[in-house]
Amino acid sequence: MSGFKRITQINAWKSMQTRYFGSNKSVSTNVPEIKMRVNPNRFGPLTNLPDYSFMDGRPTPMGSNQFKRYKTQREMVEKIITINEELEFAKERHSKNLAAKAEAKQKIISDKLKPKGHLLLKK
Repeated sequence: MSGFKRITQINAWKSMQTRYFGSNKSVSTNVPEIKMRVNPNRFGPLTNLPDYSFMDGRPTPMGSNQFKRYKTQREMVEKIITINEELEFAKERHSKNLAAKAEAKQKIISDKLKPKGHLLLKK
């Protein structure tokens, strides 16, 4: 197959397929899925706790990376709180809109023509 042009495709099924122009042959091989390891230094007691402690119980100063993590976590918490408040507001507004629509519909139904005279007395 040296005279044929080779095309290699990777499809969504994680398999590699090689086709040769000019022939009906195709060679299919499975490609192993690459799994990334979890970074052990991203979270845990070695990164979250101070490196040392004072014997008399004084608090130790924060490290530079510990302070960065504290700031980012604080910002995330603030974002979560604001998004949660916006969600609660949207839920309340939606329920008020539904109630207003139902009330408007009920008002239209109650304002329709009603039977009069002897038709009203039969009920």
